[in-house]
Amino acid sequence: MININNQPFVTVIVPGRNEERYISGCLDSLIENDYPKEKLEILVIDGLSSDSTRKIVLDYKEKFHYIQLFENHRKIFPSAVNLGIKASKGDLILIAGSHARYNKDYISKCVENSFKYNADNVGGI
Repeated sequence: MININNQPFVTVIVPGRNEERYISGCLDSLIENDYPKEKLEILVIDGLSSDSTRKIVLDYKEKFHYIQLFENHRKIFPSAVNLGIKASKGDLILIAGSHARYNKDYISKCVENSFKYNADNVGGI
C-alpha cells in the first residue's frame, strides 16, 4: 500500500444528466470511501438536468467542500469527461458512473493497483 503521506491527489469525475434517482447513492458511496478527503475532489458534471439532480448535488456541495458541480452544455458523456479533466487537480482521475455505488475501498484499491502494476487504467466490479 502507498504510504499515507505519499498518496496522490485523486479527482473523481461523475458525468450525468437527470440522475435524481441515482446521484445521492453514488455520492454517498464516494463520500464513504476510505480514501483521505484531503487528497480527493469529486467533480459532478451535469448535462443541464431538467429534474432535481442539480439541487441534490448543490446540497452535497454545501456539506462537503471537496464536491464541485459543473455544467455540460453539450449534454454528452465525452464532453462531460473532457470538462472534468480540464477542471481536475488530480494526479489520478477516476471516472465514476452516476448510477453506480462504490465499495468503501474502491478508490484506495484503484490507486494501489495503479502503482502496483504501473497501470495507466484500472477499475473494478
